[in-house]
Amino acid sequence: MKYDFEFTKFLIEQLAEKTIASSQKLASLSLLSVNDKVLYCIYSHYIKGDLESLNKKMVCDEMFIPLRSLNRSIVESKKSGYLEFKAKQFKILSIEKLEEHFNEII
Repeated sequence: MKYDFEFTKFLIEQLAEKTIASSQKLASLSLLSVNDKVLYCIYSHYIKGDLESLNKKMVCDEMFIPLRSLNRSIVESKKSGYLEFKAKQFKILSIEKLEEHFNEII
């Protein structure tokens, strides 16, 4: 900090911007329905590239929902054509449809 104040200032500004963006995203996600939260969780794991390792317990823990609510959400999401859960793995049926859904709600 003593040697390069401008860099320190830049670093603090970047951290503040990231914190604000993260808080805004968290606030908007907290207003979503359980089904939309589950879809967002699965979509975010798809984007990260670790969808294959995602299981029901992980989704329940991340979204703070009971397994019963997750199972209902999976049934609803399958009927809507977004995803399915088969052989203990989540599979996105239509990534385009899912992204379009998120563009509408977020």
